[in-house]
Amino acid sequence: LLVPTLLSRKYWNRTKKRKQVMLQTKVKSEKLEDYLKYHRGVWPEVESGLRKYGIKLLTIYQSKEVKNSLCMFIEMDENLDLSQLGVGSEYRKRPRVGEWETLMDSFFEGGSWNEMQPVYTLTEDTSSNTESPCYTT
Repeated sequence: LLVPTLLSRKYWNRTKKRKQVMLQTKVKSEKLEDYLKYHRGVWPEVESGLRKYGIKLLTIYQSKEVKNSLCMFIEMDENLDLSQLGVGSEYRKRPRVGEWETLMDSFFEGGSWNEMQPVYTLTEDTSSNTESPCYTT
């Protein structure tokens, strides 16, 4: 019983000062299998670079219905701005990282990821409601 409590506190302390971001993109249909293959073996220089510059968690989701539609969920240091990882950044100047990012961008229909904004959040204690419930349809 003590171990889960300690792990929960440790996780809570790690996550309480993180910013969360969701991004969306579409991969060119003919490039999808290559994109997925690359992400089964992400280059270590990319992973270490993302960690160094403040990425704490990064998960890419693939739509079950629209196979080439992807969402990326990121938890990062609260003071990190995604532009700090963009073209011309110190992150992309690292060996192999710029090559990886250019290759990945070439797989996307629009050439990049699009940042999404939250619409609604529910936690175990609260929600992001700002108005009274609307029961009319």
